[in-house]
Amino acid sequence: MKNTTVSVSLAPRYTAILRRLRRSGRYQTDSEVMRAALERLEETEWDPNAYPPGSLACLYTPARNREELQLNKVSSLKVERDE
Repeated sequence: MKNTTVSVSLAPRYTAILRRLRRSGRYQTDSEVMRAALERLEETEWDPNAYPPGSLACLYTPARNREELQLNKVSSLKVERDE
């Protein structure tokens, strides 16, 4: 598999989580943290009963969407991924 780079914009609370996990010694890089998080997400998303349709709509409120639009001004993270 070929590694590629993906740019991800993160709010300060997420960069703080990355920093905390690296400092714990469990992860050496931001890429390791992101890969672990994506693996966990994949495990739950593959379960068709995990989230009924529309159950995640509460996560995307107008305020949250405005916050997401501002992320590019806050922080960026490049993550390598396998193709």
